[in-house]
Amino acid sequence: MKNDASELQASGFLYKRELCFDGARNLLSDNKNAIKANLAS
Repeated sequence: MKNDASELQASGFLYKRELCFDGARNLLSDNKNAIKANLAS
């Protein structure tokens, strides 16, 4: 049972970390789009 709990915590942590990376990637692509828009205008 103890193992299950720690595995669950680990997968939850990895899942949250993935979400953070996705958020960072989205921010980066938003920034790139904003820069392109600024260059175009």
